[in-house]
Amino acid sequence: SVCADDPTWPQALLGGLVSLPPLLCAAVSAFLLWRVVRRARRADPFTPLTVHRLRWLAGWLFVGGLAASLLASLGADLLVGTMVDSGHSSYDPPGWAWVFAAVGIAAVSEIVHRGVSMRAELDAVI
Repeated sequence: SVCADDPTWPQALLGGLVSLPPLLCAAVSAFLLWRVVRRARRADPFTPLTVHRLRWLAGWLFVGGLAASLLASLGADLLVGTMVDSGHSSYDPPGWAWVFAAVGIAAVSEIVHRGVSMRAELDAVI
């Protein structure tokens, strides 16, 4: 474990690079999810727009989450590099959690898509 008692400004900046990308990704994800839920509560949840927004959220979680994990890991390695001559960070951000969340949201979007199809079929029958 390495700790800087009085970090330089580049070390503080790199420390921010470790924690900021996952927080930003989580904030954007929460906003996108809030938009989907707000629209679904105000109108019909089984619309092509809801499916589109859920798929967009799943894509964001996958790409944005993996990018945030990669940036956090890179920042941790660079930060450790400013403190020791050789070695690397043992920080391993949970990239798999972003993928797991993305797959879950993608599954929900497929369920809603089936609901859209069923609603269209029911409207055609009635």
